[in-house]
Amino acid sequence: MENTFKIHDKFSWGVVIMPLVSVAVIIYAFLFPFSIRFRRFTLFEYPTSKYVVLIVGLLIIAYSIHTIMKMKATNSPENVIKTTDTELVFQNLAGYKLVPTRVPYTKVGALANENDDDEGESIVVNVNDGSSYSFFAEKFVSAGEFVDFKNILKEKCTNVSTRAF
Repeated sequence: MENTFKIHDKFSWGVVIMPLVSVAVIIYAFLFPFSIRFRRFTLFEYPTSKYVVLIVGLLIIAYSIHTIMKMKATNSPENVIKTTDTELVFQNLAGYKLVPTRVPYTKVGALANENDDDEGESIVVNVNDGSSYSFFAEKFVSAGEFVDFKNILKEKCTNVSTRAF
């Protein structure tokens, strides 16, 4: 029996607000002379301070573009997880593209259920060839789908050496 689970990244306003603030700070840096100080110690005087602000602002903008491109790839309609009778089929993010990945249940060496304060609950599938894949609960459409996915993995992965559920 084949089951399909939709995966998506949640939108964060910080991805949009951070580059806007960076652009505003860069504009301010080029309009008004200022120095960067910490208490009574001057870190950067006027000509250098605007270049430091420019570099930091451009790094924040580049990181935001990187995050938006990854989110765009992850939220594409083809990003689904399929569980069949013999294998797990999903799209793995490589760069900014999704690459189809097939993992037969017979090649799964270990299953682990991890809980992290930042990223939440996840299932880690360790394959015998050394690769591992994490599936986060917050990326599933609903909590019920994540529980169903976890139960299917428990049922189908029979020759697992380590099972940390």
